[in-house]
Amino acid sequence: MNYEFNILYYINVFKKYRKKIIALMIISVFIAIAGNLLRGPVYTSRCSVLLADTFNSPSLSNLSKFIGFPGFSIGSSSANTIISLVKSRRMMEDIYLNFPELRKKKRFNLGLEVYDTTQGTLIVEAKGGEPKLVSDIANFCVKNLDIINAELNITSQRPMVKVLDPAIPAVKRDTRQLIRYTILVIIASFCIGNIIFFSQEYYRYLTIISKNEN
Repeated sequence: MNYEFNILYYINVFKKYRKKIIALMIISVFIAIAGNLLRGPVYTSRCSVLLADTFNSPSLSNLSKFIGFPGFSIGSSSANTIISLVKSRRMMEDIYLNFPELRKKKRFNLGLEVYDTTQGTLIVEAKGGEPKLVSDIANFCVKNLDIINAELNITSQRPMVKVLDPAIPAVKRDTRQLIRYTILVIIASFCIGNIIFFSQEYYRYLTIISKNEN
């Protein structure tokens, strides 16, 4: 084995331990998939809504680009307010109050996300273990925006959003999370495997140098 520290050295080390590195990756992927399956299926429902304020019109967005601020969105403050409300602790508490059965579903794995498409449209996304309940939660979040807004008097805009496409129960489970998680596990196990075996070879290299010096 050539112990000069160059690209050929690392290639040689990888060739030497490639079977062990690949085996580590395969084992890690199986463990990741098994762990994800034990959590139960995840279903995703999305509710598409339009910002109700008039400042989010296409003409004003085009005007902001014309005056030299292409990254500036005149209606972004409204979108940011809605995003904050959807992801707030208050929203989550209201969900559990409105859907008390969630407290008995330990493996439901409820998750909420909201995306700004920068086109005057927001996507409110709910994830969980039951398709019908997930879609009901997504639609409830949108309706609850006006209730929170009225109580806290955040903005005079009524309603805050208008529903473009209501959430419907998912037909099949969401596999995107499993795919992303598996890819991350593959990358992580590959890097960890390389670090372990390269460190092992480097330790051997230091041992040889120490023996030669003695």
